[in-house]
Amino acid sequence: MRMTSLLRPKAEKYWHDVRGKSRQFAVFFKKADGERHNLTLKRLSDIHFTEYCQIKGDANPFDTEYKQYFDKRETQRMLETLKGRKSLLYVWNKQNRECPICGKPIDRTLSWNVTEKVTDGKIQRHLVHNSCYKRNKRQENQKL
Repeated sequence: MRMTSLLRPKAEKYWHDVRGKSRQFAVFFKKADGERHNLTLKRLSDIHFTEYCQIKGDANPFDTEYKQYFDKRETQRMLETLKGRKSLLYVWNKQNRECPICGKPIDRTLSWNVTEKVTDGKIQRHLVHNSCYKRNKRQENQKL
């Protein structure tokens, strides 16, 4: 007799189909309010790993020697912010990481929006600061 067949009845107690995933290691229980809940173990594939660039202690953001280093760090931060949104990252790089309205850099510190303009039948998207977006919308509404 195989060892797996002996353990099978006990194993079925913990292996369930949970939230569309089959064979999840989970335990079901009822809370005091009578609702049924579950606890599942995380899978290694569910954990997101991000490699960070090494921080240079002697780097100065005002020194032109370290411009490339700080550009790389800012790009990495924006990649994390824009994760899964390649089109927004493309627009951000295309407009040289600056707001087309005020000319200040677009980064993680200030909130931003996407504006769309139709010119010659094509949609042009721009990343702009939230304050610039609101100011622009107010000016458009006043023209109407």
